[in-house]
Amino acid sequence: MKLKLLSFLLLFSIVLSAQTGTIKVQKPVKETATKKDTANNGPSYFDVYYGYKTFFHSFGKQLNTVYKFKISQPAQLISVGGSGHYLLNRSSDFYGHMLYSYVIPQPVRINDSIHCKMTGFIFSFAYGGAFESDNQHFLTILYVGFNTGRLRFYGDEQVRQKNPFFSPKVGIQPKLLIGKFTVTLIAEAEYDVSKPNWRRLNVANKDKTDIAKFRQSGITTLIGVSYKLINFADNKDSNGWDNDGAQ
Repeated sequence: MKLKLLSFLLLFSIVLSAQTGTIKVQKPVKETATKKDTANNGPSYFDVYYGYKTFFHSFGKQLNTVYKFKISQPAQLISVGGSGHYLLNRSSDFYGHMLYSYVIPQPVRINDSIHCKMTGFIFSFAYGGAFESDNQHFLTILYVGFNTGRLRFYGDEQVRQKNPFFSPKVGIQPKLLIGKFTVTLIAEAEYDVSKPNWRRLNVANKDKTDIAKFRQSGITTLIGVSYKLINFADNKDSNGWDNDGAQ
């Protein structure tokens, strides 16, 4: 457990160092730029993803872990959201995304005897920078951020409970830009800093079965497609890159 936490913190520090050091997202806007130019934040996209969250800790062999994975097991995710490239001022910018992920309901068994279903949601926020590339159609983003949400059980009043969580995260996001569309892969690691207890839902009966504590640290992998929503200034090509190759 200590090794996982140290690894996570090391990756976190590497991403922060990269953002302030070797990563350069965009050339500073020239002082002579017009108001229209400086207001153009770059590409904004509508994103749709599908993927999995795999956990560092086992939960009665009911959920996928980084040590044992089955394609049919939870937690499977469908995600929608927005992403883009945003200017803070003439010399600072960042890449970011916000996603809402729905945990697809799937059957699980609690305490080896109680049959029910698990679902939930995850809200994600990310902030980062991009590696420059000579290829105008390929982009790789490193980011930090957080995930928050909950898992919950339903289908049997004894286990109608929820497990909220909050997790700082680091991730990498390669993108392939094809006109108005982008094919994207997200891979991120998160560490749950919230209490691992399951809590009774407000609408559930007072009597409940004790469920083993569960911390939702893990790795999320998503693959998806994005669609460009805005137009660009005349000095940018169809992928949102400057004609001289800079983004």
